[in-house]
Amino acid sequence: MPYRSEEINPHVLKACREQMGFDLSDVEKKVGRISEFETGSATPTLKQLETLAALYKVPRWVFVSDRLPEKYRLSENAPAFRRLSRSSPDMFDPHRIRSITAMLERLRKLMLETREEHGEPTGPFTPPPLEAHSTPEAAATVIRKWLEVDGYPDFDAWRNKLEDRGIFIFLTSKYREWSHVDRRLMRGMAIFYKVLPIIVINDSDPGKARSFTLFHELGHLLRKENAINRWDAPQTQSEKWCDAFAGCCLMPQNAMPESAAFVDSLQAVKRTARKFNVSPCACLVRLKQMQFIDRNTFNALEKAWEAELAARKEKFKHAAGGPRRDRSSEAVRQYGRLYTRTLFRAYHNGEMGLYKMKKMFNLKNANHVLDMEKKI
Repeated sequence: MPYRSEEINPHVLKACREQMGFDLSDVEKKVGRISEFETGSATPTLKQLETLAALYKVPRWVFVSDRLPEKYRLSENAPAFRRLSRSSPDMFDPHRIRSITAMLERLRKLMLETREEHGEPTGPFTPPPLEAHSTPEAAATVIRKWLEVDGYPDFDAWRNKLEDRGIFIFLTSKYREWSHVDRRLMRGMAIFYKVLPIIVINDSDPGKARSFTLFHELGHLLRKENAINRWDAPQTQSEKWCDAFAGCCLMPQNAMPESAAFVDSLQAVKRTARKFNVSPCACLVRLKQMQFIDRNTFNALEKAWEAELAARKEKFKHAAGGPRRDRSSEAVRQYGRLYTRTLFRAYHNGEMGLYKMKKMFNLKNANHVLDMEKKI
């Protein structure tokens, strides 16, 4: 759609940039004269508008609006991003995370609106109340009872229980798609809402490590916090509490084997980790929390585990091929049962066509969409 120069709203251009966390210098690398466009002293070409729309994650028509439409505003709940030094740009990309946050907030709104239209409004997120200064151990006991669990489920089972209690849980893609994030940049993220809060898990993380991240982010939601779980982030009191809470939920103190007090090898750590369906890394953290191992032993065993992981990664890198992608199962796993079932309800009610369904699940093949329903 062509636009006349006088139609472009410079205030909206600026609002779109600012909510994505870009400086003018960031945008100028892709679209020159952006500062002039934002003051109205110059007008972008159609090609430049297309570049800006892709960069800001909005359709082009937003730029001719009187104000930034509510639908495309990032909520105040979006986690804050602190910028690292320019000398280490690969360590953290706040704009990448912001783009994913913007998309997830739109998916959340779609889910809420669709359920409302079907007469099935989403109820508030109502975990049992925790006392102001609850210890991680006490909070974990309350939450395990709330989830009605008596055992040590795997990640998928934990996820199902939390989705049933009104949390939108999304897995980023391990493939180079819109939601891909390197695991070194982000392991997880929590965005608190009173209704349908969001937890994001990095699917590039090892399988059993995701359970620990899931409960770490749940800890932030229980504290009504928005947060990003990163490898290189400093350990605040909140982060320490959420780490301890995750360990207590997944590996209750009264269930830790007595032999854990004599852990002296990586193999012993792995045996304990298998019992609780967690990663050896998460198990190590819990053993240190419970003072079954000292800091020196922890550091030595952690180093041994990291060396083993690096060796596996190198072996996998040189392996020929790999399993064929199952796109329908992958999409169900990425978006979760809650979102997937909501969209299929709209599809069967004639409110959403197959083409729209493909777009909403980022799929190119209609058969992959139809196969998804068999897997939920």
